[in-house]
Amino acid sequence: MLAHRRRKLRRADEDGAVRDIVAWNEDLITSYVFGLLRYLPADRGLSRVLQSALPVLPLSRSIEVSAWPPDGDVEPDALLLADAFACVVEAKWEAPFGPQQLGREWLWLRKEQPKLFRTMLIVTRYRVSSGEVFHLLEKDLRALGVPELVPEPSQIGVLTWTSLATVALNTVTDAPHEAAIIADLRWVFESCGALREPFDGWNLTAPSLALERAPTWYAGEDRRYWTGLAAAAPAAWRRPLDPTSFFSWVTR
Repeated sequence: MLAHRRRKLRRADEDGAVRDIVAWNEDLITSYVFGLLRYLPADRGLSRVLQSALPVLPLSRSIEVSAWPPDGDVEPDALLLADAFACVVEAKWEAPFGPQQLGREWLWLRKEQPKLFRTMLIVTRYRVSSGEVFHLLEKDLRALGVPELVPEPSQIGVLTWTSLATVALNTVTDAPHEAAIIADLRWVFESCGALREPFDGWNLTAPSLALERAPTWYAGEDRRYWTGLAAAAPAAWRRPLDPTSFFSWVTR
């Protein structure tokens, strides 16, 4: 992060222009923000952030942060563990949720932490209500065949990156090392644009393309059909390719 902050992660292109080689994205922002917050005392950092979205949680003096805990097909952005609760974090910048993503992450949390009080925090660049997220989670769990495992609405919290920044940067401290952490957080939030007003109109899930069952796809420079591919393909993909196109039938 220090190299990024001092603009050392740059390179010159062939035209001589110097550009950053690191682009802001949800994984980088998540890494910086939660990585820095774990070095603040929880009751002045992470616990305050969690309580702002999940008032049901108690104030904690210690919270363990695990980033991207791997588990096969499920990879939440963070797992936060305190003595009394566990919180799975899914951080979004602009990307929508994947298919049954919230449901699969909730089931993963139940498996990983069967004894602790379980919660979920969604952080996004867009304004979205906890009720909308809860109903999407409810829908996911029904689709996964376990509607009986739907949590209480109070166990689901939502923050925009802007509101998270507001809570984190309002920390008052006299300790020099804590002040340095907060200064780094301010740089992250300012640089990635999180301090600007959050956006409206977020699609929580990706729009689905109309699928058409087809035994053939157009392809090849000779503009003939490739046969024998009895697969579902978006109709828009199944069109003649320009002979000069660099796309192959495999790509399409």
